[in-house]
Amino acid sequence: MKVDDLLKINSELKYISGADGGNRNIKYVDVIEIPEGGYWIKEGDLIITTGYFFKNNDSLFLDFVSTLIEKKACCLGIKLGKYINVITKEIIELSEKNNFPLINIPIYLSYREISKPVLKFIANEDDYIKNQFQYSTVEMFYLSLISQIDSQISRIMGNAKYLSIPYNANRCLCIVRYNFTLSEKLFITIYNQLKKQYASNNITCIHQPDLKKIICILELDMSFLYAKQLDSFFKEFYQMIYSAMISNNPIHVGISECFNTLTQMNKAYKNADRALKIGFMTKKKIHLFFYSDYIVDELLYDNLEHDSLKLLYQNYIIKLIQYDNQNNTDFYYTLVALNEYGFNMNKASEMLFIHRNTLYKRVEKISQILQCNLEDPQTKFIVALSLRYGNIIE
Repeated sequence: MKVDDLLKINSELKYISGADGGNRNIKYVDVIEIPEGGYWIKEGDLIITTGYFFKNNDSLFLDFVSTLIEKKACCLGIKLGKYINVITKEIIELSEKNNFPLINIPIYLSYREISKPVLKFIANEDDYIKNQFQYSTVEMFYLSLISQIDSQISRIMGNAKYLSIPYNANRCLCIVRYNFTLSEKLFITIYNQLKKQYASNNITCIHQPDLKKIICILELDMSFLYAKQLDSFFKEFYQMIYSAMISNNPIHVGISECFNTLTQMNKAYKNADRALKIGFMTKKKIHLFFYSDYIVDELLYDNLEHDSLKLLYQNYIIKLIQYDNQNNTDFYYTLVALNEYGFNMNKASEMLFIHRNTLYKRVEKISQILQCNLEDPQTKFIVALSLRYGNIIE
């Protein structure tokens, strides 16, 4: 099947650029919504995406198109208007230069409306499923789940059975980030150590050296129901990997909440990745980031430009910082300490090395500056929210 045939099947699809590559052969259809999707691109693949993972990052978008061209994918179908509104001049020029088709897919068209007719056109559907969705290794299967290549539960259960993997199991996913050269030989050594140490937990690790990342999926006892209960487990896990890597450079680990079906692996991966990003921004002195600690931060991160949040930050945080700068006081750090200890006056005064009476006077003064009642539960909530918002934008 040619790319030109695809546009004949569905007249709502339009070339953005690279129409001279319309005679390229389509062999398969894949959906990619994470950067790691580049690992399994094959020659002749029609790649479909919303562009979520390179929104607001034209450089990453350009690199992705370059990877598709290098791996001889046949074309890229993108849903303009969802996360990507404009294709840059550099990407258009790259597409035209290599006769690599970029196709606009209307937002309202589902993946199935594109892939189904193509797969039927290419070959007998049963043969396609048999050949395309039988993975030879657990690692390949897990990568397909992380990227959500296929979301049909029956097919996922079939592949799990083929690989002798339980579909329902208590699992946790973590992403290990490092910032140095880690050879494949050393990774295999570390992996073998982990498998020996955590034999009862059935660990699978996937190394992505060009991204300086290791993805680990562990099957855990049902006593591990929430990320917080994994604290001691992952402290030991971190120390073992850190020691085995033979490097003085720190590593950072983002940890998902536990999940119990294979179809939840994509969500678990996104949560671990988001915990890493937000945790590293706000708490650079620690190395383990549990997603459950950053749910509120994630909501704030996704709404940084919200006018109400900006106003709260201005009225509660900036106002206090400006007062400190003008009067040589440290009321902002007093408020941080109060918030950190849940407005427990005894603990906050100990942390600040001041007498409780001094702290009460500071609280009274802060209330006057901010024109609020710091004993009110709603005010305490607003203060906590404003401080977390400040940690992210700073």
